[in-house]
Amino acid sequence: MTHFASHPLARSAFRLAVSLLILTAGLLTVPRHVALAQAETPTPTPTPTITPTAEPPVSGRPLVVFQSYSTSPSTVRPGSDFEIGFRLANAGEVKARNIVVIFTGEGVLPRVNGGVLAAGVLTPGASTNYRQPMSASGGLSAGSLAIVSVQIEYTDEAGTPYSAAFSLSIPIGSVVSPGGVPGVPKPTATPSIQPQLLISAVETDPLLLKPGTRFSLQLEISNVGGMAAQQVTLILGGGSGSGSPDPEGGEQGTGGLTGGGGDFANFAPLGGSNVRFLGSLTAQEKLQANMQLIVNSSTKPGAYPLRLSLSYLDEKGNRLTDEQVISLLVYAPPRLEITTYRPLDPFFVGQPGILPVQVVNLDRNSIMLGRLVVGSAEAMVENGEMLIGFLDPGGFFTHDAMVFPDRPGPLQVRVQVGYTDDFGESQFVEQIFDIEVMDAPELPPEGEGPLPGEGEFPIYVPAETFWQRVLRFVRGFLGLDSAPLAPSGPEGPMFEGPPPGESGPAG
Repeated sequence: MTHFASHPLARSAFRLAVSLLILTAGLLTVPRHVALAQAETPTPTPTPTITPTAEPPVSGRPLVVFQSYSTSPSTVRPGSDFEIGFRLANAGEVKARNIVVIFTGEGVLPRVNGGVLAAGVLTPGASTNYRQPMSASGGLSAGSLAIVSVQIEYTDEAGTPYSAAFSLSIPIGSVVSPGGVPGVPKPTATPSIQPQLLISAVETDPLLLKPGTRFSLQLEISNVGGMAAQQVTLILGGGSGSGSPDPEGGEQGTGGLTGGGGDFANFAPLGGSNVRFLGSLTAQEKLQANMQLIVNSSTKPGAYPLRLSLSYLDEKGNRLTDEQVISLLVYAPPRLEITTYRPLDPFFVGQPGILPVQVVNLDRNSIMLGRLVVGSAEAMVENGEMLIGFLDPGGFFTHDAMVFPDRPGPLQVRVQVGYTDDFGESQFVEQIFDIEVMDAPELPPEGEGPLPGEGEFPIYVPAETFWQRVLRFVRGFLGLDSAPLAPSGPEGPMFEGPPPGESGPAG
């Protein structure tokens, strides 16, 4: 061991190891004043590097576009009718709702729907085919292009509106001659767009139709075509014009109308026939028509279709007929009699009065009734509701309601009986009772005078006879009550003897 320590190389290695240990300890243990100095000395802050972040994605929207379109027939000729077949697609990311397509143009006009087509809903990526009837004007020249403007309006799921505009080019071909040779026009007048009549609104007066009801049927008729309709005739139950066919394809009106083959089992005309002449109706014009009808007494409750025909002439004299159907609802409410089952007692202000209500079933069939409700805007009502239930024909239901009038004078009390009609809707039958309310009688102060109705009539006591006096004497002798038999007390004045105007007993 002494030999190893005395070796110079060993001593050098030992010194190097000790130096390394001291240096390491100094680095790990920093004096407190040095650490504070380092904390107080500001160091430059490195500039942060800005990393571009992705913006949140913008919510998608619907985008309705035209995928394709074509015409049928493929060659559109001046003065002819054709259809535009087109396909709409939703190229957006959100469902498109309430899609409406509007057609306008020069030289080509829409038919049937006035150029407004409801296209419904398109989900993202979906597409649907549609067709729009059109007519080409006779003034178009062969070889030209007719431009159809299309406006598409729609909304997204939140109701935000969107719109888009498109232009469709329709090539116009040559007019075909009677021999089938293109380019030679027909030797006839220039055809134009036909009129078309629609029943746009229906109303009845009264609104509630029952078996046996006479009512007024009010119709609003619109000409949605591009030509005037002349000699418009309304035919209830259906019918058409009669006449010889026209060589050009139309039907010439000869004044004859066939309207007698309609169905009048449920509704029949009153005050005239089922045919009404309405006059002329220009393009895009409306008129009002009115007919008096009656519901058959044997008609059952339900919804009944009513066929109507509109016969008219176009500007070329061709007879045209538009057949349409409307629906009328027939109800059969219960036949009830709402009365009182006895005469009413007098009603006084602030005092309860009884309203004896009675409901009688006058129908031939049994009925199920709901609640009976008694109410008034000028009085408080207690015990004013009661469930009636099932009533046989001729059966009745009674109920006593308590009415507290607030003021004197006439008083209206409303009585309603509920039921469910044949279409599942809640209805009621109502009856109004007119009651006369009187002022309450005034009472005198306590201890002052008699109550109302007291002391108004004197009480007469007949005079005591001889035998009555003998009987009193005997009763007193036996120790019994011998007081006079005449009444006494505050009931009123007493007079002994017969009433005035009558003579006493003889003897």
